[in-house]
Amino acid sequence: MEQEALGRIWASLARLPMLETKYFAMATGVASHDGARSRRVGSDIVGERAYQIASAHVASALDHLSLMRSVMIAGQLPPYSLFSLARTAYESAVQALWLMDPDLDDDQQLARAVGAQFAEYNEREKAENDMGLQPAPGSHTAAQRRATYMTNAVAKGLTKLAANGDVVPLEAIPATYDLFHKYGTVSHVDGNGNDVTVSGGTKYRLFSAFAHGKQWANMLITMQPTETLPVGGVLAHVEASDELLVIAYSEPVDVLERALDGYCIHAELATQ
Repeated sequence: MEQEALGRIWASLARLPMLETKYFAMATGVASHDGARSRRVGSDIVGERAYQIASAHVASALDHLSLMRSVMIAGQLPPYSLFSLARTAYESAVQALWLMDPDLDDDQQLARAVGAQFAEYNEREKAENDMGLQPAPGSHTAAQRRATYMTNAVAKGLTKLAANGDVVPLEAIPATYDLFHKYGTVSHVDGNGNDVTVSGGTKYRLFSAFAHGKQWANMLITMQPTETLPVGGVLAHVEASDELLVIAYSEPVDVLERALDGYCIHAELATQ
């Protein structure tokens, strides 16, 4: 890897401690901010969800980025699993940013909170069914929780009727590809000083190709056999695009920072 690319990666990783500090402030402030918002919008079940869900996404992104930093410190760049980590960090970051986008007004953010919580309950219901889980005495299933939640959301005008007559959120959480495209399409200057724009959707496809072991991903890296092993197989020297590695390490950090900045803005609005 060229020193210029390596320097850009370390510059991004150096921002992680600052983001971790912001996250801890976010995590400890969630309850108070949710309470303030709940009192203002008159609902202690609809208004509280945006921060809770975003907080979990931020924690996931930071966890994966921290492991990527550890891999880098160890001096290893595995050609497949590294991009699995990058994709998950990026995915968690764009989901957090979708909820905490600084450009959202309060009503828009509430609508997205309903969409995210609705999706969470749907996934939770599938997990309960797959694992045969039963709620503890006095507790409720995901389906019951969703029904109560959506009743409150209807009362706040945050739902609509689907074509089949079902009550659904005004704004459903987009597909992961669409979130990558929305928040991950950025322009930057490459190592040769050229302006380059790579769509977020392209990055999602690239990272997913490595994460799922797609055959065509091998076209993006160069493997030079170095030694035949006595038990079969070969050791190989692997070379990948420096620019792809910079994107994998730096852009999830960029998106995560925007999400945390958005949290600070919305948290301040919530207490006004």
